[in-house]
Amino acid sequence: MADPFFMSDPAARKRKRTKASDDEENEEEGGALDLSEEEGSEQEEEQTEEDRFAHETPDETRLRLAERYVRKLEALNSAKRGDEDDDEEEDEEELNTRVHKRLKQDVLEASGRHRRRLAHEVAARDVAAAEAGIRTIRGHQLPLTCVALADDEKTAYTGSKDGTIIQYDVETGKRLWRGGRAPRREANEKASKGKGRGKKGKQQMKSDKSKGHVGHVLAIAVSSDGRMLATGGDDRLVHLWDTRTNTQIDTFSGHRQAVTGLTFRQGGQELYSASADATVKVWSTAQMSYVETLFGHQAPVTSIDCLGQERPLTAGGFDRSIRLFKVAEETHLVWKGHTAPIDGAAYLTDQLYATVSQDGSLSLWDLGLKKPRSTVPNAHAGRWVTAVAACRQSDLFATGSSDGVVRFWSAPPAGVGKVEQVGTATAAGFVNGLAIAPSGRFALAALGTEPRMGRWDRQPDARNVLAVLPLIPAPHPDHP
Repeated sequence: MADPFFMSDPAARKRKRTKASDDEENEEEGGALDLSEEEGSEQEEEQTEEDRFAHETPDETRLRLAERYVRKLEALNSAKRGDEDDDEEEDEEELNTRVHKRLKQDVLEASGRHRRRLAHEVAARDVAAAEAGIRTIRGHQLPLTCVALADDEKTAYTGSKDGTIIQYDVETGKRLWRGGRAPRREANEKASKGKGRGKKGKQQMKSDKSKGHVGHVLAIAVSSDGRMLATGGDDRLVHLWDTRTNTQIDTFSGHRQAVTGLTFRQGGQELYSASADATVKVWSTAQMSYVETLFGHQAPVTSIDCLGQERPLTAGGFDRSIRLFKVAEETHLVWKGHTAPIDGAAYLTDQLYATVSQDGSLSLWDLGLKKPRSTVPNAHAGRWVTAVAACRQSDLFATGSSDGVVRFWSAPPAGVGKVEQVGTATAAGFVNGLAIAPSGRFALAALGTEPRMGRWDRQPDARNVLAVLPLIPAPHPDHP
């Protein structure tokens, strides 16, 4: 029986999956190993192959892609072996073992059960060199409120209280695009007429929604393929942008208060939005449509995160609850443990997640336990912890506050030890958003002179910048 707090639109849930979309997902699964293809004739052969297998069943497609994947692994391992010793033939049993290990690792990563050990590398880094390598990038006029990093680690995006969005080249620090704000005249009309209760005010809101943001940008997320950016804020709308053309492609409306959190499902076509109206909404980016609303929180939702499963994780602010919505099952799980409002929640793996609170603590949770696996009180010298982010499928996560540093933490193995701090990085001002590169090479911090929500405090000596914080000098082997 569905949870009484979990309400949905039955008609909207009847999402039919065509064979074409199944094939598309299977292509993604088969492409977990990033190998370059020869150009020219091979592209023509691939097109011919698609036509040849156009009528195969999904099971046949999965089998064909699996066989192709194994052949690529064998070719890669053979090539590596040949580079080491061209005259020595690789033993067939050894080759099979290597292929089996790689396949097993890929399956574990895809299922969220493989956890890379990166925290010890952060602990072993040259701290002085890392501090010297910190870069700050200016661009916003008012405090930054959120940050998102593309999976290729090349492009970053930030939102700000000035109502703009900026796209950066992480390597060079160059600003690639700045926009997202509705034209000033349109914004003034929208703000004044949109507040009215009359029909005219509502029509004005509807007609202006394609112009851009009005008010603070509070949430930002980029899709797994890096082609779509979602932003939200005070105007109660979810704006969708094409990152290749930097143009707005659609706008989702429905929230009654500010949009405070956004996340895409990894590898999927779902977008989840959290709001100060205490709801979470599910959107389809394939159909560009509303799917359903998830109820449960009794206070504004402050944070949302999601991995590969349809299970968004949310922090409920003043209701001091963390909720994991099982969308497919139409139910959700609830945890409580902090003594003050919760400002952030982030997945490490499908089984582990971290939360931070205004009581100054951070907690590491296991989905199978009702209480935190480990809690660190006064994680930031008694300050309010404002942000948390994790390097997904690893033991590394980070937290930020207003104490001048970003702190990096190690999640212990199952049932062993406690959360330990493995490093820090200077970050003057309020840390309003964090992101860690999938490889663990660096972290990004969205900094401001004021906190993300409200103006209850101010640090006049701080700057409104994006900070790039070096972590691991070279790319991790799992992420070339």
